[in-house]
Amino acid sequence: MSASLTHSSSRAGERLNASALPSSEGARSWPWISLLLTGVVLAIALLGLEEATEFRRSATREGELWRLLTSHFSHFGWNHLVWDLAVFGVLGAVVERTNRRTFLHVLLWPAILIPLAVGLGEPSITHYRGLSGLDSALAAFLGMTLVADRTVSPTLRTIAFLSLGGLAVKILVEWTSGSTIFVDHVAAGFHPVPIAHLVGGAVGAGVAVVAWSQRRPSA
Repeated sequence: MSASLTHSSSRAGERLNASALPSSEGARSWPWISLLLTGVVLAIALLGLEEATEFRRSATREGELWRLLTSHFSHFGWNHLVWDLAVFGVLGAVVERTNRRTFLHVLLWPAILIPLAVGLGEPSITHYRGLSGLDSALAAFLGMTLVADRTVSPTLRTIAFLSLGGLAVKILVEWTSGSTIFVDHVAAGFHPVPIAHLVGGAVGAGVAVVAWSQRRPSA
């Protein structure tokens, strides 16, 4: 299924002409940004730099604004990291192979907006770490792109539609129950932050809509 998903989403991404970058086929097929960011996440964990890179409300108030971005690459233990990084590795590679510039938009905007939403919308959260918000953005973008692409198979479009529904249900369950579905947040020692997933998913879907609206010829 992953090979079919990669092939079909690559075809979808090639149609996003408004944001296409001129590049060789070899360069486009190698998701080096995803691999680089994966290495950054692993390096932070192996070097024990989680506390130095996490979003910490008191530190950002004192001017340590880099934490707004580096918090995405810091995690609460290996269980948290493995779940986040597994999703990021697969979805990031797929989206980056379709169109690298669009991939950067899918990552950049939620990377900026999620910490701001956590800082403003969740005043009780003093620390934040994790890629799950960016994972939500990638999942929403890829799902919206495949659902809108009439050239992919009905089966794959149905899978994409169900995946979007699953993402919405996951966010709703986390918001109402105060617990995570995959990661054991109690053992990891953190509080779920569903607003990060909501913002990430909304931005990813928004980027997909903008990309497709730009691709469509004007009347």
